[in-house]
Parts: sequence; structure tokens; C-alpha cells
Amino acid sequence: MRTPLESSECMIINYSVVLIRLFVATLTGRIICGLVIVGSLCLLIGCAEHRIIITSEPPGANVSIDSKERGLTPLSVPFTFYGNREVAIEREGYQTHKSIISVKPPIFQVFPFDILMLLIPYPFIDTHTYYFILEKQKGKTDIKKALERMERLKEHLEERIKEENPTTTR
Repeated sequence: MRTPLESSECMIINYSVVLIRLFVATLTGRIICGLVIVGSLCLLIGCAEHRIIITSEPPGANVSIDSKERGLTPLSVPFTFYGNREVAIEREGYQTHKSIISVKPPIFQVFPFDILMLLIPYPFIDTHTYYFILEKQKGKTDIKKALERMERLKEHLEERIKEENPTTTR
């Protein structure tokens, strides 16, 4: 024989099932269920990859984006947000080049096209390429700066080696 508590729990569960069935059976319930399904599919299909590509003449220049050292040219870095970026490019024996680049969204990343692009199961690649020509530095090369640059290059190469061979340890 059931206790009063057990029978009330069964009634609550039965009422919950009935309410869910009624909710799905109504037009509003169907619309909400459809939106949930479409929203879930949107998360699974369509995407865009955003990259900034920086090259220089001569290659091998150190690149800083928004005061953060990113690597050597030619350089390809991912980004999330559009807008202005401060770029500094330096190489020993050449004048440091500083400029502000404007990274603007392509048409498929502007409302309402950005929502439509989510429905297309094709990955879009959004690349912004910048090319800089460095001018030779006049006068003597500073030895301290050359040693600092050699140290940065050494650290950069060690990081790349670790990325390519994560299982090896030193």
C-alpha cells in the first residue's frame, strides 16, 4: 500500500508529463521547440576563421600587435574582434615601423548577413593581409639591441620547437 507522500509524488510526475505534452501540442510550444532545434543546428554548422597576415621586406622582422609580441614575419595570427590594431615591426639594422591598421569586417560579417552565413555549412576564411617595407637604419648598429634581438629569436625558436614536438623535453 502506498503512503500519501508516494501517491502525491506520482501525481506531480504525471501532471508534469501532461503539461509537457500540452506545451508541445500548442502552436507556441511548437514554435519554441522549432527555434531550439534551429538554434542548436546553427551552433553546429557554418563558421568563419579570422586571421591577420603580416609580411615584411626583409622577412624575419619581429611583430608586436597591440603592444604584445606575436612572432616573426611572415606572420599569421587569429583574431576575434574587428577594429584598429597598433602594429610595430622591428628588425636589427632597420628602422622600427609603427602604424595603426584598420581591420574591417567583410560583408558576410555585417548584420543581417552574419546570421544568414551561420546557416550555410561552409567555413569562411576572413584574412586581412598587410605588407610592410622596412627602411635601413642609418648609422651604427647598437650591440645591446642586437643581443636582445638574438635572445628573443632564441626564445621564439625554442617555443616553436616545443609546439612542434610537445613530447620531447629538455
